[in-house]
Formats: sequence, C-alpha cells, structure tokens
Amino acid sequence: VNITSAVLDALLYLLAPIFILLLASAVFVATTTLAETIIASPKIESEGIRASYIRASLGLVGFALGTGLCIFCLAHIGVSIVPLLTGVGIGGLAIALAARPTIANVIGSFMIFLDRPFGVGDRVNVINQNGTVESIGLRSTRIRLLNGHLTSIPNEKMASIEIENVAERPYYKRAFNLALTYGTSPEKIKQAVAIVKALLSAPEQEQE
Repeated sequence: VNITSAVLDALLYLLAPIFILLLASAVFVATTTLAETIIASPKIESEGIRASYIRASLGLVGFALGTGLCIFCLAHIGVSIVPLLTGVGIGGLAIALAARPTIANVIGSFMIFLDRPFGVGDRVNVINQNGTVESIGLRSTRIRLLNGHLTSIPNEKMASIEIENVAERPYYKRAFNLALTYGTSPEKIKQAVAIVKALLSAPEQEQE
C-alpha cells in the first residue's frame, strides 16, 4: 500500500505523538529501574531516606529527559513549542505555590538525612508517639506504635522537634519499689538486698 499526500501527513501527525510518548515513557521506566537496581544493594535500606532520595533523584532525571525528548521531537515535526513552554512555566509556578507544604517536607527530609537522628528500625519517642521507625520517605516518616498502629509524621515536623532515640541508649534504666513488711528482720532485709544485687549484676542471658 502506497500512502501519500494528505493521508500520509495525517498518519504521521497521529503516530508521531504516540511514538514520542512511548519513547518518553521508556526513558522514565529505565531511570526507575536503575533506581531500584541501586537500592537493591545490601548497603542501602529499601525504606530508608537514602533510598527515597535515589528514587526521587532518578525519577526527576527521567522526567526531565522524557520532557526534553518530547519537546525536541515536537519541534522536529514542526509543532511550535513557544506556547507549550509558556504554559509549562505558568503551570510550574502554580504547582510550586500549591506544593509549598510538600517542599517544606522535602527540606525536612534532607535535614534528617544530614543529621541522622534516627534510622529505619530504631525505637523512637516523638510527640508522645512511641514506636519503631518503619520507613523514612521524602514527605513523611512512618512509625509503628507499640499498640500496633501505624502513624505518619511529616518530615517538616520531625526535623524541628525533639526526638528521643530509644535505640541509642547505652543501658536500660528501671525504677521500682520493693515492699517489705514491718516485721521483716534485718537479716532478711540484707538477704533480700543481696538477692536483688545478684540479679542485677548477672549477664542478660543468665536472667533469661
């Protein structure tokens, strides 16, 4: 079949955008796959802040490459990109204004990445929430509470409040009272104190 003239032009204008979108999608998928391959390294926690930054960075790279490829291809087939760029600029400004809380959380995650006050798997106490950190994302940190509930705290707040990292304590401190009857003899009291000291001085595996 020999397609020429207006039919050929119509097919080119119809198929060219589809080809461009498929090519841009392939670039984005390739960068996403590269990110997951890097995160698969045993040195990187899959739910940690480094993994989140790798996913976000390569995702932005893939998006930028895909967008640039689309603009280049559209310009190559004769589509005017000036109105498109103008629309993208106005839309980007609107998105930036609407995404101020998200940007603040991303900055908070960057502060957590620099300071490293906690990590995935650490037991923390923050805003009266006591539990284990399950994941640290770009927007929020997820903590599994002692009662089994899962709470999500924005990173902007996590970077600006006091955090008690229970996992970093050098020892356990326990305070308790020993009740003795009034008729307990001094010998029994000394014996009880000796038993308690022996229990506290024993290695942890012997206590178990």
